[in-house]
This record gives sequence, structure tokens and C-alpha cells, in this order.
Amino acid sequence: MENCLMEKKGADENSLSTLQGISKHQVNEARLSEDLDNYWEVLAEPIQKEAKTNILKLTPHEYVGAAVELARAVDTVVNLVDGKTSFESHR
Repeated sequence: MENCLMEKKGADENSLSTLQGISKHQVNEARLSEDLDNYWEVLAEPIQKEAKTNILKLTPHEYVGAAVELARAVDTVVNLVDGKTSFESHR
């Protein structure tokens, strides 16, 4: 039992020492901001995680439905650019 208490005391002292050492470090916010601006790949993992989460919820009907809506939106923009006022298909 005494050995366990000594080991715990040693671990606590080591943890405290580590925390004291870490607390002496400062974040270089300008460098951090510059790195985030220059290295967009940092976003790859959270984007992939979000995509996987949403894709797993996607059903075939919703997927096709989204494609139809996107096609309609493109068609609407093309009609506006061409000066057409009504929703007309291009043939």
C-alpha cells in the first residue's frame, strides 16, 4: 500500500512539473494565423468527417432530389443570363 501511495505522489509531482513547463509556453497567434491561412489542408479531416456524417444520412431519393434541384438552379441562372424571364428548358 505504501508503494502505491509513493508511486501516486511521484506521478502527481510529474504531472505538476509537466503542467508548470507547459504554462511557460506562449501561443504565437500571428504565426498560427499565418499557418492556417497558408495550409488549408488542416481542414481536410473535419471536412471529411462532416461529409461522411452527412453522406451516411443521404438516401438515393435525396441524392437524386438534390441533383434535380441543382440542375433547376443552373437552368434558372442560364435563363437569366440569356434574358429569359420564364423557366424554359434549353433544347
